[in-house]
Amino acid sequence: IMLARFPQADVDALRDEAAETELAIVQEFVVAARSIRAEYDLPRKQGIAIHWCSDDAARAATIEGARALIEALAGATLHQEPADKVDNPHEHFKLAAAFVLPGLRGVVPGVIDPVKEQERLNRQLAKLDKELSTLEKKLANDKFVSNAPPEVVEQTKRDAAELAEKRDQMRAAVARLA
Repeated sequence: IMLARFPQADVDALRDEAAETELAIVQEFVVAARSIRAEYDLPRKQGIAIHWCSDDAARAATIEGARALIEALAGATLHQEPADKVDNPHEHFKLAAAFVLPGLRGVVPGVIDPVKEQERLNRQLAKLDKELSTLEKKLANDKFVSNAPPEVVEQTKRDAAELAEKRDQMRAAVARLA
């Protein structure tokens, strides 16, 4: 026994790629549900309904197979729906929050308090306007444009364009709530 080599584990033989993939899908779904719960200050004891659809049959089968686990971890009940219903939540669900994952979409109806949501969006809009104003002033400054490296100027322009797009999306969301 003293002269025998210590056994070496074959790590690759112990790895189950399919199980890892399935668990990653379940984990993404639970994280999305918990993020909505946190974003809208929903208490853990308050059950939520998640209406979801998937274009990928394998993902749908994974979610259905892990339904009990997801419902327990997310504090939710799952309802698989047709894609047209989930893709147009404003037509089918009132005051719904939505999430999008690779190959999977979900809607949680009845979680948005319109007054609180409008206040939250207005705060975010003010923050975006302030950040965008700072970047626009920087780009309007001839010293910055002429002295800064071209990569920095280009990155600042890209950042300003992204913020302007986010601002427009935020304004549209505020208008929908009004």
